[in-house]
Amino acid sequence: MEASGLPRWAAAAVDLLRWLARDNARLAAAPQIHLDIPSIDELRRRGIDSLYYWTLSGSGQSFVSESQRAEIPLQRVYDRVAAAQAEELVRINGALAEAGISFAVFKGAALSRRVRDGAAVGMAADLDILLPRSLVEEAKCALYALGYRQMIFDRQARMLIRRDVQEIAALEAQHYELVAFNRQVDFALTDAERQAASDFCKMPLWVFADAAALVLEVDLHHGIASDVDCEALLARRVVRQGLPTLCDADHLWFGLARYYNEVAIHGKRSLRDLAYLAPLVRFGEVDWGVFAQQTNDTMTHAPVSHLLGFLNALSGDSVPSEVFAAIKPTDDNRFRDWGSLLPQLFGMQDKVPAAIAERLEAR
Repeated sequence: MEASGLPRWAAAAVDLLRWLARDNARLAAAPQIHLDIPSIDELRRRGIDSLYYWTLSGSGQSFVSESQRAEIPLQRVYDRVAAAQAEELVRINGALAEAGISFAVFKGAALSRRVRDGAAVGMAADLDILLPRSLVEEAKCALYALGYRQMIFDRQARMLIRRDVQEIAALEAQHYELVAFNRQVDFALTDAERQAASDFCKMPLWVFADAAALVLEVDLHHGIASDVDCEALLARRVVRQGLPTLCDADHLWFGLARYYNEVAIHGKRSLRDLAYLAPLVRFGEVDWGVFAQQTNDTMTHAPVSHLLGFLNALSGDSVPSEVFAAIKPTDDNRFRDWGSLLPQLFGMQDKVPAAIAERLEAR
């Protein structure tokens, strides 16, 4: 337990997220953090062990170089999977554009590479694409032409197998997301990589004693929530790194609202979402007027404001004060307000977030 009252892994997580949010991990010296194996394993379970690996440079003066990253087998696996997914996004982008389909890549597929060019924040399971419902059939045809099918990986058979059409229809009838499209590719591992990733037998990487398979998964969304129109988000899309994506204001709003609900309702404990979103506050191109308007229009004041306050503290008060005034929860808009979820996220069973505030102020 750290002097701040946080578990050792949680104290490191706050320091690493603060580094991302204030120094962007590209410009400033990495924090000097020394962790035991259990703490590193916990960071891995929380989806941000990559941030720790990035600090392991010999000099301690900067982000670990590409050659040094290659000496960390697990990070090398993360990077190779992310590179394969990024290459696939280029193929998909070309196919959808050629078909005249308006769309936006969003969530981790769009944000992860902005945290640090060329380095992955852990391992993302899928690629998320948002498009109008009217263009779903055209998009399915484009994916079929690229070799994708709505299948599921069978661990015993070590391959994708067909899904029942009735099951697909039932799932899609009640959701704004289609059943995932998948394509399997061989994925050779070195002995060191295989040992580091030996417990990966889940999407997207399936590691066996004598082989490994990478499943490229694409999720087509014709909405982001049952009560939110995605047309405005698509109208504000921008192009980054050659791909159409949500603007930073929409990405930040959606990321915060979705993450808060997943933590509160579904017990999510990964911190990777915070790693994606934290740099946007200080280094992104957030139109705070659009952000506030989207929050007000969707009545997501409580989910957004609670987590935005934490990101603001991480980033050194980079959010304009008027933004908090504009999205302040009131008696009329406190929908899904479970208060601060930092205790749950950082392993504090006493539900007292003061230890995190103390950690931030002490550095």
